[in-house]
Amino acid sequence: LMAELPNTNPILYQEYLSAKRWNDCLSVFFRESGAYPYTGVSRVNLYSIFAEQYEGLINSNGATGNVLPTGIVLDNNNKDLYFYLIKNNKIDTVIDYENRKGLFPDVHRMYRFCLFVTVGKNGRNQYKFYQTEPRQDGELVKITLEDIEAINPNTKTCPSFRNQQDYLLAQKIYKKWGVLQNESYPEKNTWDVRIRTPFNMSNDSGFFKPYDEELLPLYEAKYIYHFNHRYCNWNGIATDSTNNSQLSNTDFLIRTQYYLTKEELISRFGNSQWFLVYRMITNATNERTMVASLIPGYPCGHSLSIIETENLSKGLFLLASLNSMAFDFFTRQTVGGTNFSQWILKQLPVVDVDKVNNQLVKIIQEKVFQLTYTANDLKPMADEWGFTGSSPFIWNDKERFQLQCELDAIYAHLYGLEKEEMDYILETFPIVKRKDIAKYGSYRTKETILQLYDEFAWVREEMEQSPQAHE
Repeated sequence: LMAELPNTNPILYQEYLSAKRWNDCLSVFFRESGAYPYTGVSRVNLYSIFAEQYEGLINSNGATGNVLPTGIVLDNNNKDLYFYLIKNNKIDTVIDYENRKGLFPDVHRMYRFCLFVTVGKNGRNQYKFYQTEPRQDGELVKITLEDIEAINPNTKTCPSFRNQQDYLLAQKIYKKWGVLQNESYPEKNTWDVRIRTPFNMSNDSGFFKPYDEELLPLYEAKYIYHFNHRYCNWNGIATDSTNNSQLSNTDFLIRTQYYLTKEELISRFGNSQWFLVYRMITNATNERTMVASLIPGYPCGHSLSIIETENLSKGLFLLASLNSMAFDFFTRQTVGGTNFSQWILKQLPVVDVDKVNNQLVKIIQEKVFQLTYTANDLKPMADEWGFTGSSPFIWNDKERFQLQCELDAIYAHLYGLEKEEMDYILETFPIVKRKDIAKYGSYRTKETILQLYDEFAWVREEMEQSPQAHE
């Protein structure tokens, strides 16, 4: 279309060239003029440029107030400006709003914006997140530079705490476990992982083909859920959720919209029998924010990310950590929009497998393996694990619910959470609670996990006595 435009509509083409030149010149000015050292980098956003401009216009006794996307304090692209402001005590107050009640009726209801107040000096560094209307009462939380460096050591961006209890829990857990990948202090890292971007759905679309039994299915985020690589199925027009009849059939393989040659997969990602993947499209207000699964050695689109671990043993343990509700709680404090970027995952607290005794590690891995190995397309993964059974585990909702609750109870102890703290965390999943009450008459998930918390009290005792835990 663009190639033909000079002939079909030369006036419109000239307007396009003028607009493009203006945009290019503006981008060069932002990046090269030196006027915007903190925001004239990477992908330039005008709201970031304005925020830096306003801050530069005030003296030591001045103040600015702006309505901006909450990404001004949460997003990686704004990390340099945010770190400069907090390091120099220039942030006074940030009040974050979700647009769920349509404060801006023409803006998407999931969008977040904030009142962003900066000062010339002596800022109070106080924050209030997840408000829905101006008159709403909410707790202001003071976040220090030291907190930022402990919780988000790579980007130095701001986590979003709903209240003081969220803040105190984060302080406790990050101090205990650190983050998955600390790029500022790599000597602190205990996990040897590599997070990789799969095939790009636009740039690599030339490799995608329609269904052919000789080709490999291309996985996207919609096809997975917790410990489930058969969550949806392509019907030729759209995706349908798989049902229990399909999931109970170990020979049932999902269809996907696109397919790829095995040679193309191997050329980029090797000949792996399985991949550990997580959804990159999510939201802190979804039913669950982190969704991860093991899938067969198939290609993926970039709505997923691949997490490469040293071996399957480490992969199973990491999968249990990622899908735990405790981990999800801390995920929600950092995911600011709909993109669960790799830089976010790197800064989340993951239990160090080397500090857990071998018997408990094995118990966790066996539960994850049973949840995962439900279809024959994962048999190569099962063979690598050394599984000697004759067939995959038959899908059973009741058994799977029990196994997942057991893992949640175990991880509550591994993270060092008291029962009251785990109770509080479970109450921060309102959609899970609402669905449970509608179906069972009570918050079944919380009740089961807290009951199992008592039954797995020995985990806390084992961790306290374990030599690894005190290294």
